[in-house]
Amino acid sequence: MNNRISFRSLSKYRTQFMGLAIIFVMLCHNTVKVPEGVQTIRHVVSAIFQSGVDVFMLLSGLGLYYSFRKKPEIRSFLKKRLVKILIPYIIVVIGYAFIHVWYMGRTTLAAYLWDASLISFFIDGAMRIWFVAAIILLYFLYPLLHKILQRTTKGFVCMILGIVAGCLIISYCPVRRSFTIVNELFVSRIPAFLTGMLIAKGLWSEQSRSVKSGVVWIGWGLSLAMIMWIILLAPENWWAIVRLLFLPFTLSGMLLLGQMMDRRGKEERSLRKLCSFLGGITFELYLLHEKVLETLNEFLYLFHVSPILLSVIANIMAILIAVLGAWILNKVVEFLTKHTFSMCKSC
Repeated sequence: MNNRISFRSLSKYRTQFMGLAIIFVMLCHNTVKVPEGVQTIRHVVSAIFQSGVDVFMLLSGLGLYYSFRKKPEIRSFLKKRLVKILIPYIIVVIGYAFIHVWYMGRTTLAAYLWDASLISFFIDGAMRIWFVAAIILLYFLYPLLHKILQRTTKGFVCMILGIVAGCLIISYCPVRRSFTIVNELFVSRIPAFLTGMLIAKGLWSEQSRSVKSGVVWIGWGLSLAMIMWIILLAPENWWAIVRLLFLPFTLSGMLLLGQMMDRRGKEERSLRKLCSFLGGITFELYLLHEKVLETLNEFLYLFHVSPILLSVIANIMAILIAVLGAWILNKVVEFLTKHTFSMCKSC
């Protein structure tokens, strides 16, 4: 029996892990009302589901490394990714404006467009679509990060440790609330992205070693215990630490899950297919799910039924509608992207 786990499972099951991550994110966004006796449990579980974002970050860094090594051309690298992100983003922003601004009247058009500009995240700490702003910034920085990694692995590791230290220092400094939000949501997740790049370099150069499964289990258990302790007992400014701990928690979790998937072979094929399907529409699901849920909550609470029951119905419906909408949006984006690149080539 092999007691060692290879990092290759991160690449082998990348799509399935992405699918599992978006499930975590949707469950984290849930608005299910629960009795007072289990609210603490709900809070802890929802907080841990935030680790789905760290899975995205780590696997994005890993995938971008492979992509850039195969074709190290900055212009085509950026164009391909920005088109795939901005087309669905613009479609959703325009579509949701009709609901959020004109129908619900939740905000003014100017305020809505400011939030949608993505700059608002870095200036005001607007959290509605922070991940889009963060990942676009990382795309622009990637060629430089890749160059640093190729020149000096040790220097790259020092950069990761420096970001971790900086994140911890900022979390205890009296800074603007918006900067605290950027630090807790984004800066604390950059080490996961960089770690994905670091792992990918090892896999690419065949230098990546396996690790003892016992060490991975200990890492997963310790990080989970520390996360739960901080969520339950520590002060609010420890949230940056929680999100930094999501890195060892998610990395060790994916390695253990990858080992289980290797051992079980073709079993649980339907679950793998579901995760693979969701893994192919993760970005579209991220854009749609919370907006669908917010809209459903607005209308379903017009019915005089138990709030707990209504919240459960709204959350289940939101997931189903968002998955269908994400699949349709993905097909539309594929069509538009194909024609966009065709037009660019003919210019």
